[in-house]
Amino acid sequence: MVSAASELETLMFLRPEEYSDDLEPLASSIVPRLKASNQVQFNNLIKKCRIVEIDYCENILQIIIAAKTINPDVLISVGIELDGKAVERAIETSELDEVDLLHFYADANGNGLGSNQPRFLSSLIQEMHSALVERGLRFRTNLVFSGGIALAEHLAKAIIYGADALAISTPLLLALECHMCYRCLSGESCPVSMEEIPENWGRQRILNLAGAWRDQLIEVMGAMGIREARRLRGDIGRSMCFENLEKECFGPIFGKSVAKGSV
Repeated sequence: MVSAASELETLMFLRPEEYSDDLEPLASSIVPRLKASNQVQFNNLIKKCRIVEIDYCENILQIIIAAKTINPDVLISVGIELDGKAVERAIETSELDEVDLLHFYADANGNGLGSNQPRFLSSLIQEMHSALVERGLRFRTNLVFSGGIALAEHLAKAIIYGADALAISTPLLLALECHMCYRCLSGESCPVSMEEIPENWGRQRILNLAGAWRDQLIEVMGAMGIREARRLRGDIGRSMCFENLEKECFGPIFGKSVAKGSV
């Protein structure tokens, strides 16, 4: 996956414990996800990477300054869970000159965290984008979202709602023919022996997936008359949301749908 990220000139978020010396030639394509508790242990890794991510904590500024001291040129991403305090934390970190990127985490189904009635990722993206725009902070940072991203059309939808980029995991596993049986999580053997996948074959499968998603995004932008993905960001006026259509058009005629959630 790291070699595919390098060839695509994109980035891969990685737990620092998974880093090995074999990946050193590809270090510029790796974003280690650090915590306040282990940042000191991976100072050498900070020196090699272009971007490092630090989980949000109360003393986040001190940890960022420590990382910048080790590598003054490193870009800083702050990882934030999409819970009830996500907007507050995003505003706080966006005001820091040292922060370049905010990475928001939903659960595997694309729902917010820490709520009995979680909201879906689409509304969370729109809320985050709008909150930063209202406070004049949106231009200061880039927003990346992850969790529940499974289809190519999710990429276009997320950008329309205000995301700069998405981080994906499940589609990559599916591209490598993962059965999503989760046997590996309990220490059982993998039915497709993913640990034995040839590197070149696996890399090409991921490249093919990325190419297909790119074509889908270009098709959507073409239908909107847009030639650059950055112009699509936050341009909600060019989209039609099911909930709004139901409320304004179909609801008064056919009645409100029983199903809940955004599409």
